[in-house]
Amino acid sequence: MISAERSLQITFLMGPPGAGKSSLAPPINSTDIDVIDPDAFKILPGAFYHEQSIQKAIETLVNKLKNQNSRHIIYQGSGAWYPYIQELIDRVKTIQPTAHISFLFVVAPLTTCISRVQNRIHQTGQEVPLNVVIQNHRLATCLLPEYRRMLEGHLFGIINTEDKIPRLIHLEQIKGTLKPGPFFKYLKKKPQPKEESTSPSQQ
Repeated sequence: MISAERSLQITFLMGPPGAGKSSLAPPINSTDIDVIDPDAFKILPGAFYHEQSIQKAIETLVNKLKNQNSRHIIYQGSGAWYPYIQELIDRVKTIQPTAHISFLFVVAPLTTCISRVQNRIHQTGQEVPLNVVIQNHRLATCLLPEYRRMLEGHLFGIINTEDKIPRLIHLEQIKGTLKPGPFFKYLKKKPQPKEESTSPSQQ
């Protein structure tokens, strides 16, 4: 059980398909951070969405909150459905009132997200219809102000992944003391891609 001095840290890592959430998050079997990704519970090969995977992810989150064995949980999602995110945050506040909540929204231009999703189809066979990518991108981006209002007393940040090196372009503690938590330490330690050098013969 987590003591009062070691309060639970939970990070909602949100963003539309192709924004770069999976690239930022630690592996699901990480020993330091528990990662919950609804995609990992999909039972239909090639399906882009399945209600059972969402419910399974929520059940996993609730169990981890009740067992109080985790120090840090990362929950991934698109952030395109406000009532769903509201439910998740309300559950955290109800089960673990002292938890430190961070809401990090991963952003990238729509064209970048579409390109990444198309590459993922070739690599993994996981298909997301183009209209879903466009719709989720629009809805998730429009809902950012609503999520900010929802998180009074907690941490709200935006990460831009358009370039090779992700950039934290916005971070604020809403009516509280800034306490980023261990996920930010993980991001700082995460190996960054090397810049490609151009030799004189290539110029």
